[in-house]
Amino acid sequence: CGLNSPFADAVSTPSSNFAVGQAIITDGSPSSDADNDGLFLDTTTTPNTSTGCGLNETLSFAWSLTVPSASKTATLTAATGTTTTFTPDVVGSYVLQESVADGTTAPSGTKAITYAVQ
Repeated sequence: CGLNSPFADAVSTPSSNFAVGQAIITDGSPSSDADNDGLFLDTTTTPNTSTGCGLNETLSFAWSLTVPSASKTATLTAATGTTTTFTPDVVGSYVLQESVADGTTAPSGTKAITYAVQ
């Protein structure tokens, strides 16, 4: 119970056709926990202890962004929390890394998302 890593998943808005100057919002709430140990997101205050083994595992999120070398202003609005946003400032590939932990000793789940900005 509680030994499986969480599964990192995310959705972005917009979902395609990324452009310089257009904010990209990424939401990690589709992430899940394979153990189903009373999972709740860090934005919820009441855990669900009715399923799984009742460990009340809270998912926590960490985000990092790798930007093209010419980028001067593209940064994340939040390095933690369920959602983050960045605005590309140059054409190129931006890589957003999501890391999801469940508060146990299980390794974090990770996902890399590449945005090809035109």
